[in-house]
Amino acid sequence: FSNLVYLTNLIHLELGGTNIKNISFLRALTKLEVLHLDRCVKIIDFRPIAKLTNLYNLSLDWTLIRDLSICDNLLNLHMLSIYCCELIISNTINERIKKYIL
Repeated sequence: FSNLVYLTNLIHLELGGTNIKNISFLRALTKLEVLHLDRCVKIIDFRPIAKLTNLYNLSLDWTLIRDLSICDNLLNLHMLSIYCCELIISNTINERIKKYIL
């Protein structure tokens, strides 16, 4: 998956159901608008997603994500899917994101 770092014009990426563990390469894909990581249960660090400020659609169903603060600065985000995730929703998550998950 590390070779994906070179696809800097990519706007849609679906990696659902893969064995991917490290998504640090996503930091280079700043044009991404759609990202699906459904059923990627080996990902522990979701922080690279926070750099994807062009994201419009983010799907993290059946992942191990526990903290949605990575979405705080994703101002273009209109669809967030977190089905079957064990989240800890704290007061630090801004109100804009809460409206998508409640």
